[in-house]
Amino acid sequence: MGTTREKQPSAKIQWHPAFCAAAELELRSNKGDLEFKREYNLSKKPLQMDLLIIEKRKGVQIQNEIGKIFRGHNIIEYKSPDIPADARYEYQLAATKDSSTLLEDQWKSECPKIINATFDQYVFVKVITDNYESKVFRSNDPINIERREFTKDNVAVTVNPQTVVYNGKVRNSEIKVEVFENWSGFSGNKVDSTDYTILGWTDQDGNPVEELKDAGTYIVRLMGAKRNYWENVVDASFTINKCKLKSQMEGGPLDKVYDGTTNSRRYLLRFPAILVCLLSRIFMWTRSNMHIGVQMLENTI
Repeated sequence: MGTTREKQPSAKIQWHPAFCAAAELELRSNKGDLEFKREYNLSKKPLQMDLLIIEKRKGVQIQNEIGKIFRGHNIIEYKSPDIPADARYEYQLAATKDSSTLLEDQWKSECPKIINATFDQYVFVKVITDNYESKVFRSNDPINIERREFTKDNVAVTVNPQTVVYNGKVRNSEIKVEVFENWSGFSGNKVDSTDYTILGWTDQDGNPVEELKDAGTYIVRLMGAKRNYWENVVDASFTINKCKLKSQMEGGPLDKVYDGTTNSRRYLLRFPAILVCLLSRIFMWTRSNMHIGVQMLENTI
């Protein structure tokens, strides 16, 4: 009589290692730009993600179709066949540990993307299925993103254009002041205007200037707006160069045969209108204050 073979318990298939290996294979074109962390803990205890992919360099172009939507830190979860197909997830970011104080209308269908500076924020995840009571999970540790110092080590202020030539007009509306990320390993992204305040313009001696009109160098001062940067002050310069004067002489020597007539020639120097106006004012002042008479001279042969 044959012996009956004892039924072996079915082993549970481990899907996650294969999934992580497949993800690394898909993104192999940018392997040097990415860091893969399997079974990464969101906190010291329960919440654990299947795969965390970190971009080592900001602004790198990922070749894979999925990788094109990556940000700095990318959480990827694999759902095995054992997880109910109707499971849905909602997320909420709040500065509290108590899930009972969460507002019902603040649940989002997408995991929050935390970019700006924040303090003591917790991530809550609500799991919803048709056949089970929904449950809320919370990250064990708070999320803290520190502000940066608003200094030239972290930001670069640009003034465009940086130099112009004096033309007698106010140049304020022509000037564009912008701020860009400038820290080590920076992406060079433009800093949002809500992250700083333009305090105003001064001359080189620190005197406030409203209109950028006359030739000279001006300083613009900016201060961090206490969102993602501390309230330090940085500056940049803008220069209006002096205009070069141009003159043109009309008239000159006259060659003719003697005919007994008087001849006079006028020599005219043409200057910009602003210089003519200036010379006119100087002449009128001299005349009224020094009582110099004007005498007409005739040139005779």
